[in-house]
Amino acid sequence: MSYTYRNPLQPFEFRDLIDMVEKGEILSPEMIQRGFVWGKTKIYDLFESIFKNYPIGIIILWEMDDELRMKIRSGEDIPIGFKPLIKLDHRPENPKYFVIDGLQRLISFILIKNGEAEVLHKQKEYKKQKVNIYYNPEEDRVGPRKGDVGKPAIPVADVFDEEKLGHYEHPILDKLYKLKYRIMTYKVPVYILSPRYDIIDIANIFNRINSKGTKIVLAQIITAYLAVTLREVALDLWEFIKRLRTRGLQISITTPAKSLSYLLIGTTQVKTMLDKVSKGEINRDHVSNMWRSLKTAYDNTFTILREHLGLTNTRILPSETPLTTFSIILYKIDKEYRIQRDPDFNKALALWFVMATFHGYYTGSTEVKIDKDIKSVEEALKNRKGLQGVIKALIDRLEEVVGPLDRTVDKVENITARDRKGKFLLYALLHMNRAVDWYTGQGLTAYSWDRIHLHHIFPRSMRLSRRQARYLNNIGNLTFIGDETNKRIRNKVPKVYLEELYNYLKEQYRDEETAKRKFNELLKSHFIPTDRRFWRNLSSFAERRKEQIVNFVKEHVIGYLREYVKGT
Repeated sequence: MSYTYRNPLQPFEFRDLIDMVEKGEILSPEMIQRGFVWGKTKIYDLFESIFKNYPIGIIILWEMDDELRMKIRSGEDIPIGFKPLIKLDHRPENPKYFVIDGLQRLISFILIKNGEAEVLHKQKEYKKQKVNIYYNPEEDRVGPRKGDVGKPAIPVADVFDEEKLGHYEHPILDKLYKLKYRIMTYKVPVYILSPRYDIIDIANIFNRINSKGTKIVLAQIITAYLAVTLREVALDLWEFIKRLRTRGLQISITTPAKSLSYLLIGTTQVKTMLDKVSKGEINRDHVSNMWRSLKTAYDNTFTILREHLGLTNTRILPSETPLTTFSIILYKIDKEYRIQRDPDFNKALALWFVMATFHGYYTGSTEVKIDKDIKSVEEALKNRKGLQGVIKALIDRLEEVVGPLDRTVDKVENITARDRKGKFLLYALLHMNRAVDWYTGQGLTAYSWDRIHLHHIFPRSMRLSRRQARYLNNIGNLTFIGDETNKRIRNKVPKVYLEELYNYLKEQYRDEETAKRKFNELLKSHFIPTDRRFWRNLSSFAERRKEQIVNFVKEHVIGYLREYVKGT
């Protein structure tokens, strides 16, 4: 392929990029960008760097070809959904680029200039975002709060508004105009990728860029090419992803793309799969048929994980990688080997999933581990070892990497509120133990994820000795309950609010024996000791509760898996 030389790295002024975003010339590919997630601190840090003329990194844009521009202008159906970075009152009239790297900075530019805007949020919707930055022209100082700069503290957004500038007088006005010029002419390096590059060119470019974001950017570009190379599959895949999102299952489009790639070519390298498809080495109809069956495997995956682990929202998952292996295994069993799965196998597979996730099994050498897992599963199936053989193969591989599953109990005892893997395990254990909200009696799966709270049984506001305080954020003091119950309890200690709960149940059932039985069932479902003596001391409570959680893991997770594979 030959090119007319054009330097792809160009300096753009702050005002040029602002203008391009406000006109809708820079768009976000709906499939691959995560939306705006920066907080006020990061926005201020960015502005301070511009104010001090520090470098802020390269923004990477991909130039659209003429055909795609025409389709976006006309609103024609296209493989990838595109959205402006801020809410516009019209369709983009002159789209030119989509942003590959730099979306957070570009949207922050708008917020710096305007003070507020409706920006493309992480749920692909537009939400109003505000930021306050102040400037003291007397001392030429900026800060995120008025008190940081002293008087006069002028909102930076006023500097870019001619009407508001008219309210200031000389010599302050002169200084504000100097600041405006300084910011507006700040140079930002922008790397523009030509629309003539094909996937191999793009891969080669980014393989030569030595930065921590390379793999992320490359994955985004490959995903975009999925839509170009396999249009019908990409459209259906994207509709599937959007359907999952309506159910709270917000997975990356690259997760099922990796599963599809592995089934087609034996590797999760989506780039390699698309290269083979574009060269005609893989039949496109074969890809479409395989995707339809894989889609069913993903639906079955989430059904099993919901039933056995209570997984109704993927935000609790520390990693999506185990989903790739899980879905491929179901595809192999259901589609290729046509073996009838039973509820015991589904439960065992779900328990393997929670163990692999909790131990961070797929951290590092991910592709190698997925490949070895699938091959060990296939070997069990080919040798007619049945579904028990599949689980044994997975457990053997897991223990080969993380050690005997019995060691899990040591890690469980050290889970804290900041441990994502531990919180997922705790949530799954509570679901398995049929935990319900204390006042509504509803199971955890009945709540939308934004209404479930990680609750400290002994409140964080308690004054504790150093010895007691180390238990505060430990798993022995953590559980999940509904938002209304959490508000009702507030900062009360358990010896108070658990007695209130018991009295509430007595009023509800008007029978002390029934109320006592229901009360004890509620406590046990959350691994809370029914002996009231434990409700007064955090350390003894946490130790007792940890013991009950560990025993549950031994019996109902590790014990179940050991029993299931016995005799294989």
